[in-house]
Amino acid sequence: MSRRRLRTVVFQTLYESEFGNTSFNTLLDKKFFSKNLNSSDSNFVKNYLKGIKKHRACLDETINRYSKNWKINRMSLVDLNIIRLAIFEMLFCPEIPDKVALNEALELAKQFGEKNSSGFINGILNQIIQK
Repeated sequence: MSRRRLRTVVFQTLYESEFGNTSFNTLLDKKFFSKNLNSSDSNFVKNYLKGIKKHRACLDETINRYSKNWKINRMSLVDLNIIRLAIFEMLFCPEIPDKVALNEALELAKQFGEKNSSGFINGILNQIIQK
């Protein structure tokens, strides 16, 4: 499966996790497309989810630092989880160039976000890349 599709699985699982106390593994088991994951793909998704969960405080602190006049509790859950995923890649996945993380986040925003999501996400992530 392509990395883009795997990021989509990660994003959708993060988003769905916001609505309950269900574990990531249980959420993945419920999703029909996760059955199409080979062991390498499954490891990618699970490692990303574990990493984002582990570093969530750091990710949210970074978001708060760079989002002018927008606190996390005011952001849409779609935008917030796309940003978390991108920042996770920027900070904790050195093999992923920042511009790739940014581009992938914008593609997710176009697919799942609202009309202004891409611009909002781009603004925050560009600030992080520049600093």
